[in-house]
Amino acid sequence: MLKDHAELIKSRIDIAEYIGRWVNLRKSGGYYVGLSPFKPERTPSFTVTPRLGIFKCFATGKSGDVITFHQEMTGHTFWEDIFALSQEAGVPLPETTGSRPSDETIVAAANKRAQELFTASLKASPAAIQFLQSRGVTGASAKAFGIGYAPAGRMLIEHSGLPVSELEMASLARVTSDRDFFQDRITFPIQSPYGAIIGFAGRTLGTAKPKFMNTASTALYNKSEALFGAHQALEHARRQDLVFVVEGYLDVVILWQHDIKNVVAVCGTAFTADHAKALKQLTKNVVFCYDADESGANAAIKSIPVALNAGMAPYVLTMPSGFDPDEFVLNHGKDGFELLADEKQNGIDFIAKSLMSNPQWSNAGAAKIIVEDAVESLSSIKDNDVRRWSIKALAGTVGMDAESLLRLDAKIQYRKNNPRNYDLVLPVGAPALPDEELVLLTLADQHEMLFMWLAGHFDETIFTNALCRDVFRQMVVYHTTIPSQRPAEVPWIDMPFTDAEKYRTAPEPFKLARQIVYRLVENNLLGRQTAVTQQLYQCTDPDLRAKLMTRLSMLQNGLKNLHQSTPETLWPEPQSK
Repeated sequence: MLKDHAELIKSRIDIAEYIGRWVNLRKSGGYYVGLSPFKPERTPSFTVTPRLGIFKCFATGKSGDVITFHQEMTGHTFWEDIFALSQEAGVPLPETTGSRPSDETIVAAANKRAQELFTASLKASPAAIQFLQSRGVTGASAKAFGIGYAPAGRMLIEHSGLPVSELEMASLARVTSDRDFFQDRITFPIQSPYGAIIGFAGRTLGTAKPKFMNTASTALYNKSEALFGAHQALEHARRQDLVFVVEGYLDVVILWQHDIKNVVAVCGTAFTADHAKALKQLTKNVVFCYDADESGANAAIKSIPVALNAGMAPYVLTMPSGFDPDEFVLNHGKDGFELLADEKQNGIDFIAKSLMSNPQWSNAGAAKIIVEDAVESLSSIKDNDVRRWSIKALAGTVGMDAESLLRLDAKIQYRKNNPRNYDLVLPVGAPALPDEELVLLTLADQHEMLFMWLAGHFDETIFTNALCRDVFRQMVVYHTTIPSQRPAEVPWIDMPFTDAEKYRTAPEPFKLARQIVYRLVENNLLGRQTAVTQQLYQCTDPDLRAKLMTRLSMLQNGLKNLHQSTPETLWPEPQSK
């Protein structure tokens, strides 16, 4: 049955027109040619043959029909492809084998019926129409986006003709309260990029809280994946090679109404990796255009690493004070918005300038913490090259040493890979005992296995003495070099080990090394705790104080964990093979 349905979809969809939404195709005889959508190329090697209903990419060897192409471009499952393309082709969804339709089919039918009733109710509600008009929404825009109205009461329960259980499955009714989910709200249907209604958002007409409500998770809707306006923006974002991401549904409607159609909105959540994955199918260039307030700026800062992590190029468009995107466009029109868009900032530059605008920036200690928090955010970027480039760019803009921030990132990455040891691998804080550090280096120089153990747990910042840090770095380079390419003499041969030479023959080198490391780590944590405590006494900014308190708590927990353990349990001696 599913195979027959797939054949019906393929017969209803013009493959050249459909693929042309992704690829700029040029007709050549009985087929079309264009650049591969799967890999960069200069000479077109991608062909579409409408007569056969197939495509072929000679650059990658990929080929297939419209369903295969959709799957390649979206990464969806076969069922998701069938669902999306069924809507595109205008054919009923197939039912699963057995007596009961699939959850997807039930939810899709409920959403379709609800949309019919919502749009009919809007026409009968002067208050809802007046609200939309007061926000600048025209009748044509309301129709284009399928905006409707959900009256208070039990409209869907009483008039949809569907069982309440199915309405509840689609998050359209509440069985326990025996009423519709959306009450006295303007409704915005949330569509897949291909037009299928997957859920709804509802905006109150009055003062009811919350102002916006979204469909709960269903078989079709997940707010961390859904984007309002995706269907309307699909072709425009691809053709303009850029997409604007806003916070509000009305922002999308008003911008679209003013011929700015490459715009989508997140659905009551932060910008996620799933959002980035979906948008990257259209373009790599994303402009975050959030509200002109502190929360909007913070949302943009959090969105930038997500976009970078997905391989996108993020920008930020800062709205003038007092304007949301829809208000700005209503006052200044498309031309005004495009002039403003020309001033968009590179994502990393935006983060840097936001940091430097912090009132505490003039305080060196506070500025260090502010930047470290930014590095913590960028550390979520998985691609090493992109992450390091981003951190270096940040350092250059704020005027800080790039290498120190990269070392911080290395520690953060270590923490992620070795969470149990995180509190033991911290930047240098309080002074340690140089003579013990020399002993530790001597033991590492004498016993290669001990060195490998030490290097596996720590980097050079375990040492407070600059000379010891330099020697340890040299040891790491030496031991990670192919033996045949190592120098005849070790680079640290002239290191003044004299006072520690007697420890080369210590009877239990690992036990001694662990005891020294334990004291170094303890001093490190105590020193950092003292420094943060002093900053707390001087800090008046509530947000920064909260961050300092979090850091202080982490350090206190690190000390607690250290004191509840022994060197032997924290750093077991490696077993010889």
